[in-house]
Amino acid sequence: MLLSFILLGASSVRVPAEWEAQQSVWLSWPRYDNVRDMPVAPVTAELAAKLSATVGVDVLVSDDRMGQDAASLIQRSGGNLDRVRMHVLTNNEIWIRDFGPIFMTVDGRTRVGTFRFSYWGYSTPQSKESKDEDAVDERVASMLGLPTRPSSLITEGGNHEFNGKGLMMAVWAVEAQRNPGKSKNQVASEFRRAFGVKKVVWLPFGVMEDDLTFRGPLPGGVYTCITTGGHVDNTARFVNENTVLLAEVTEKEASRSPIARESRRRLEADLKALQGVRDLNGKKLTIVRMPSPELNVREIGPGDGVYDFISALKYQTPFPQGKRVKAVAAASYMNFLITNGQVITSAFWKPGRSQVVRQKDELAQAILKRMFPTRTIVAIDAEAVNWGGGGIHCITQQQPKS
Repeated sequence: MLLSFILLGASSVRVPAEWEAQQSVWLSWPRYDNVRDMPVAPVTAELAAKLSATVGVDVLVSDDRMGQDAASLIQRSGGNLDRVRMHVLTNNEIWIRDFGPIFMTVDGRTRVGTFRFSYWGYSTPQSKESKDEDAVDERVASMLGLPTRPSSLITEGGNHEFNGKGLMMAVWAVEAQRNPGKSKNQVASEFRRAFGVKKVVWLPFGVMEDDLTFRGPLPGGVYTCITTGGHVDNTARFVNENTVLLAEVTEKEASRSPIARESRRRLEADLKALQGVRDLNGKKLTIVRMPSPELNVREIGPGDGVYDFISALKYQTPFPQGKRVKAVAAASYMNFLITNGQVITSAFWKPGRSQVVRQKDELAQAILKRMFPTRTIVAIDAEAVNWGGGGIHCITQQQPKS
């Protein structure tokens, strides 16, 4: 009798896969630009406009004036404002995937998973900026009248990848940095409880151009741009319950750059880890490789939002204050968003860039079309976002259809 009571009383918790039907996609309107010559608001507006063709769009804004400006720009970008809602909520960042609500179902009813946030390890959960972002998930839940499912882990949504059938994929290096003193088994156990997953698939690394900025410059004195330390959504993604897309750096690409060489080493270690995984039915995962964009390196300097942030960090080697430095964008074809009828991805080619960039864009889009034959592949220029340390997936968060 006791066993029957326990079984009947157990909650059924599930995070739907990204390709399942969605009610809405959430965005946070930009409050600043990462580099002066690439405003972020037009990218956000174009993304919202594309989304509004097939799904609701919920946008966090600082005040009513920002909401009016955002709505106007979305409309000029071709958006359907009947599907767009503005919500006044104080916060600082666009990276809603990481600090925003994680929607799940508990016994078939929508709930919001909430976690602690430490500005990707650049601050502490007790700092003012961390507290502002850390409150977003709970405030959205309150706004929607949804109960929360809290966790004490420090973690971000960009490092959570779900197949909707009991598997979760994450990069261990990220979780280890955020939760010092916790073992891999302890973190996995909490993920199983919080998300209802049966198995956590650990990848050892993210790519080098996603390394934490405060750890110092990469080879050649190149700085990363407030990056996460290796989120899974820049590295590997589920595209169905048994297939994973994994970024690839070829031997030829690795021979041209020490950054690319190190990223190749890490991605091949991730490949080896994935090759040993079985799903809950005992089947091996199908692994499909996705090209990596050409490394995008440029100079940034005082007045660029990302420079002003990273110049204030503490490094083992002193930062050259007031002087321009080389930086690398967090560019990836992996950082796409799957939504109703569409997959929205990045395209990196512009006039004056190598035809290799265009060829990679076309190859990445062809792979996505093969993975999602019934969806439209929509490519946009999100480079302004990349210079802040992420991409399209990082600035969106889907709310599954209830």
